[in-house]
Amino acid sequence: MSYNILGINPFHNGSACVLSDGKIIYFLEEERLTRQKHDANPFRIISDILSKFKIDEVIVGGMNHSKPELNFSLEDPFICFIRKQVNNIKFSDISSDHHITHFYHSYFNSSFNEAIGFVFDAGGSTKTNKEGEIYVEQNSIYQVKNDHLTLLHSEGLPHKPPSTPMGVSHANIYGYFSSQMGFGSVGGEGKLMGLSSYGKANSKIPSLFKGSRTDPDLIQFNSFENMPWEKIDSNVFPFKNSYDWHSEVSKTHIFEKDLAWRIQHDTQNIVKKYIIKYTEKTGIKNVVCSGGYFLNCVANYYLVKELPDINFYFEPIAHDGGTAIGAAFYRWKQLNPSFKPKKQKMLYYGPKPSKEYLMEGIKKYV
Repeated sequence: MSYNILGINPFHNGSACVLSDGKIIYFLEEERLTRQKHDANPFRIISDILSKFKIDEVIVGGMNHSKPELNFSLEDPFICFIRKQVNNIKFSDISSDHHITHFYHSYFNSSFNEAIGFVFDAGGSTKTNKEGEIYVEQNSIYQVKNDHLTLLHSEGLPHKPPSTPMGVSHANIYGYFSSQMGFGSVGGEGKLMGLSSYGKANSKIPSLFKGSRTDPDLIQFNSFENMPWEKIDSNVFPFKNSYDWHSEVSKTHIFEKDLAWRIQHDTQNIVKKYIIKYTEKTGIKNVVCSGGYFLNCVANYYLVKELPDINFYFEPIAHDGGTAIGAAFYRWKQLNPSFKPKKQKMLYYGPKPSKEYLMEGIKKYV
């Protein structure tokens, strides 16, 4: 009898996955049912899954610094919701390893047994470094060799409860500037990427970065906690947050196009340097990429063109929605140590509507 694991992503792009004996048989993001973009907390999907599948155990992902608790029992809402419908079900939590769920998702879909995994994301779980300092993971690099997982690199910005400053790295600078331009900070980054194709190098916009972090001397901030737009040098950045992007789309400032170009140019070169460094260091030429940054298809194409000797796998569901799959893979690998990656052949993991259901929908428009 098949062993079914339910993986849950409770963060933005809320999603759930059913992994049956290591094979994805169901995956869906909550927005597909609610029609609300990036909808979190996939309760409707979980209800649908529980009505269709026998679930043997549940693993909840997300991030450990944003874990909710219910009144009185102090339970995780998802665990409480499921246990009230399914008796004697096993639960586990991987919210302290958000980037692991990104990596496992991409790795087990890649077909590579030996690989370097790059997870570049706007944020992640809170971690503690060797000095005992707490930080929010943003750039994580993993190695799998001889079936052994090693964390080669992990960096982020300091975590100062109760707030969670998200340091400006090459991944989340997109969210900040796309928000300032009126595109929105979640899901609008692709518009900034597209705008970059219309820009060019501009001597008034020097590199925004020192290493993988924004240059604080130029931009005058180092975390989202203290980023008032008014503090940015108006001689360098002449547009303001009040700029109505949508009504002025035909009059887009040349400067904004060039700023988008600079962000695209700098970030993809930072990523290229990381990949060169760690493939040379390990001698491994198989590279799997996940986390929000790798939704950037312009950067992905650039990397393939610039690094022809690297075997790349870019996870199509690189954003947090895919971490439900990664959580399920993580648990299945724990239960089955000999489990190996398989090549992903398609992305049609959602419900399969009946012919009758489709005909009803067609009749509404005929």
